[in-house]
Amino acid sequence: MQFSDSFKSSAGEHPADRWKNIGLLLGVLSVFFVLLEILHPYYWLQADNRDSYLPFFIHNWHAVAQGKFALFNFFQNLGTPHFSVGQTAVFYPPVYAAAALSLLFSGQLYWTMDIFAVLHLLAGAAGMFLLLRRLQNENAASLAGAVSWALSGFAMVTSCNSIISLPLIAFFPFMLFYCLRLNSDGKGLWPLVAARLLFFYAGYINYFAYACLF
Repeated sequence: MQFSDSFKSSAGEHPADRWKNIGLLLGVLSVFFVLLEILHPYYWLQADNRDSYLPFFIHNWHAVAQGKFALFNFFQNLGTPHFSVGQTAVFYPPVYAAAALSLLFSGQLYWTMDIFAVLHLLAGAAGMFLLLRRLQNENAASLAGAVSWALSGFAMVTSCNSIISLPLIAFFPFMLFYCLRLNSDGKGLWPLVAARLLFFYAGYINYFAYACLF
C-alpha cells in the first residue's frame, strides 16, 4: 500500500510555475487588502485589537527599542504586571515586524494591527495553496481554495475584533503541508518545526493545542 504517493506534488509541476501562481495569488489578495483599507481605514483596529492588543504591542515595541523586556505596564489598568502574566506575543517576531513597517511607512504605530493582519492572511493563503496542490488539486481549485481561506468569514470578521485568530490562519496550512511532505518523502522537518514554534510564540495556546491535536 503506497499511502504516501497520494500526497505527492502534481507530476511534472515545475517549481517556477508554483511560485508564479503563489505570486499571482498574493498579488490579487494584496490589491483586495489595499482597496479594503481605502474603503475602511484601520479595518483591523477594532474592539480588543484597539483597546488591548495594540497598546500591548506598542508597549512591547517601546521596551525592546530601549533594550529591555516589558516587565510592567504603567499605562493600562492603572498599571499592571506585563511579562509575568503571560502577555500575548511578547516573543513573536511578526509583532515587531509589523510595528517596524508601520513606523517606516507612516511614521507612527497605528497601522501595526492592519499590517500584522495582512502579513498573516497572505502567509495563510500561500500555505493553503501549497497544501491543496499537495493534495492533488488543480491550480485553479487550489487558488480558489487559498483565496477562500484568507477571506473566509472567520479570518476576516474574527480577526478584526481579536487579532489572536490570525496565527491560526497563517500557520495551520503550513503545519499540514509539511506533515504530509515529511510523511511522503522525508523532507520539511525544519520548516514544520519553524511553523509550530511561530504558532506557539504567537501566545494563544488554545489554538496551538487544537492544531497539534488535529
